[in-house]
Amino acid sequence: MRASNLKPTLLLIDYNNLFYRGSNVHPDLEHNGQFTGGFYGFVQQLASTANETAAQMIVACKDTPPYFRTTDFPAFKKGRSKVDPEWAAELQKNKVMCDKFLQAAGIPIAAEKGLEADDLMAILASNCADHRVVIASNDSDMYQILQDGVCMYRGKDRGYYTRKDFVEQYGEEVASNWVEVLALSGGHNGVPSIKFPGTVKGIGETTALQIVRGDMRKERVQSLYKHKRKRIERNRKLCRLPYPLYRITKDNLRVPYKGTLREREVMRQLNIRGIQYTSSVKSMLDRLHKGL
Repeated sequence: MRASNLKPTLLLIDYNNLFYRGSNVHPDLEHNGQFTGGFYGFVQQLASTANETAAQMIVACKDTPPYFRTTDFPAFKKGRSKVDPEWAAELQKNKVMCDKFLQAAGIPIAAEKGLEADDLMAILASNCADHRVVIASNDSDMYQILQDGVCMYRGKDRGYYTRKDFVEQYGEEVASNWVEVLALSGGHNGVPSIKFPGTVKGIGETTALQIVRGDMRKERVQSLYKHKRKRIERNRKLCRLPYPLYRITKDNLRVPYKGTLREREVMRQLNIRGIQYTSSVKSMLDRLHKGL
């Protein structure tokens, strides 16, 4: 998919996803005895993605617990492994660095208590018809918001993924009912998969696709929906983006699209952490400056 010259490109990034990927890639990077791998990895990936997608505007979307989804499913995301307190403190310091960098670069952070980054990206994507919206994500949960003018960017090797690609890969029946696939299989965000009556193993994506396409024996599917109706309804609500629709809409989510670009402050933030002001960062800032 080539960048459009008719609409400016808005890049939506999952703040935490970008940050933790950077931290895992650079776990031993330090400056003056302080861990800086999370900050360095975040800035490096942000600049690279912004340049590869030719973004003129960027919004960083943040998860903000406690999540609304715990109202319907108290165990939501509670199964995740706990982080060592000392390491968690180092990561938090790096997040503060990232926030200061974004502020200096004029890149707004979208955050609403109770919502995840996926919810915010879904809301913003539906509110930006005058932009080419690019979502930096590999998460299949995001497939449900693909439409004309909204695509995913899955990295330099895999490139763009559009609604057309989605339909070609899975078919229109599945593309129009992707939330049902997620409701049955659980997706990737802490939602439990549904189990067939009398079995222990949960339904995976392959089986969920067979059910939605109508490729499974009708009697077996009817039995599943009869016995698991309430859980499937709960999962539909948990998997649908944004969640929950009645709490927040695109009209009352306020994001300051236009920030103040302070290139000298960006350079200072990088310098005091021992990180070089690279050409990729400069290219990103130049493009953002033109878009402001």
